[in-house]
Amino acid sequence: CNPYVKSYLLPDKSKLKTAVKKNTVDPSFHETLKYKIHCSELETRMLQISVWHSETLKRKVFLGEVHIPFESWDFEDISMQSFNWYQLKTKLDKCEDGVIEYNGELRIK
Repeated sequence: CNPYVKSYLLPDKSKLKTAVKKNTVDPSFHETLKYKIHCSELETRMLQISVWHSETLKRKVFLGEVHIPFESWDFEDISMQSFNWYQLKTKLDKCEDGVIEYNGELRIK
C-alpha cells in the first residue's frame, strides 16, 4: 500500500495533503498541515481527513475518511491537543442503509 492523507477545512475546498508513504500498511505521517484561518471562524468549520492509496499510473484508491466538527472544540484546553484516534469510515454519501463500515483508524494530533 502507498498511503497518503488529504485534508479539507470545510466548507472551503482548499486541500492540503501529505507525502505518499511507499510500501506500508502502517504509515506514520510526521507532517503538519496548516490552514490560515482566524480562530473565531473555527467553530463554524469541520475538518475532513481522508486516507488514500496511490497506485501506479496515478490511480487513487479511497481507503476511508473522518469528519471532525470544531463547533464544540475547546482550543484553550490542553487535553484537546493530545493525540486522538478516529475510526475511518466510508464516504458519507456512499453509505447504504445507514450502516457505516469500519475501514481502519487514524491517529491525529
